Amino acid sequence: MSSALYCKNCDAQLTRRLDVIPLSPEGVSRCNFVEPGENRVAEVAPVPKGGKLCVDAEFCTEFPASWQPNSIDAEDTVWINPSDLTSVLHWISEVSYHVGRDGVDGNNGPNKLCKCGALVGTEYADSYQWHVFVPIARHTYWKEQ
Repeated sequence: MSSALYCKNCDAQLTRRLDVIPLSPEGVSRCNFVEPGENRVAEVAPVPKGGKLCVDAEFCTEFPASWQPNSIDAEDTVWINPSDLTSVLHWISEVSYHVGRDGVDGNNGPNKLCKCGALVGTEYADSYQWHVFVPIARHTYWKEQ
């Protein structure tokens, strides 16, 4: 079943409808786990459009930490392709959250706001990282579509 991410504060839809990608050999084979870097031709988004990947700490040990989001914890374990975000999201205005070499690296914490002003997640989009959005579980919820 597909689901979309919503803001707990105002019920705005934050993503398009997404399907779960299981942490199985078949599911992971749909993902693009290649090394990001300065010589890459395109952005490296490991999660395909239209999918959400629920990762855990054990899975993350298989790849260099510098490629990944740094906010993996017990709650915030869903990775989403940034192209699946809706237009109700915008960047936080504080300049300290906009650091990075070639894009926003997300290392200073959550940087995406809902239209209502609620802080809902972190987008990682620098050249040395995988490009993913990690929602804040306590500020968002999933609704089946």
